Amino acid sequence: NRIDPRVAGMPFLLGWIVVWVLITSVVMGVILRLDGDK
Repeated sequence: NRIDPRVAGMPFLLGWIVVWVLITSVVMGVILRLDGDK
């Protein structure tokens, strides 16, 4: 219960953005593999 919550040593908002960038990259990679031959 701090004033500035942290995730993996980063401020929460930065950690949230990093997590979503990684998730989006994985999803886009899966879509590319599934739809790459078209």
